[in-house]
Amino acid sequence: LITSNHSDGSVFLLSDWVFAQKKNDYKEQATALFNMLAKFHYSPLKLNGNTSKELFAGFLKTLDPYRMYLTKCDSTVLSTFNFSSEDELAQHIVPFLDKTFEIYRQRLIEADSMIDGILQKPVNFKIKDTLSLTMSNDSSYFPDDISIARKHWEKWLKYQTLEIMYSSSGDSGEIP
Repeated sequence: LITSNHSDGSVFLLSDWVFAQKKNDYKEQATALFNMLAKFHYSPLKLNGNTSKELFAGFLKTLDPYRMYLTKCDSTVLSTFNFSSEDELAQHIVPFLDKTFEIYRQRLIEADSMIDGILQKPVNFKIKDTLSLTMSNDSSYFPDDISIARKHWEKWLKYQTLEIMYSSSGDSGEIP
């Protein structure tokens, strides 16, 4: 479970919580959670343009911290839900979650297919690659399209393979 040390951290818990729910259950539960947070939170969040942008950036960072699933187009579609007031958030939270759920589920299916396809071929360890494993603070960066995401997945899987090979070699430094 990913949390945030911001005063709005409780909202970020929602992203993990929503995707663990059955599609029919999360709408009512998300609305109930929102209403409870608005009413009973010790320091209710007052939404304005800045806090709305921070919430959205934090939500995307929690949802896809390494930018491996969502594309720039997905980010743009989700950013059309602008919550500049509590009333707008209360009114649009369910459509926002519906769209997020739809996009995220589709990207998970695509990632699964990409991984299967990538793992069908032998990994070429002779090609020099670089892979950035840091979470970008730039919430606007997402791959332009699926082909760029696929290249990132190829590098990630190559890195994971090397990590397993290296860690299983023990202290001898030999690759098994």
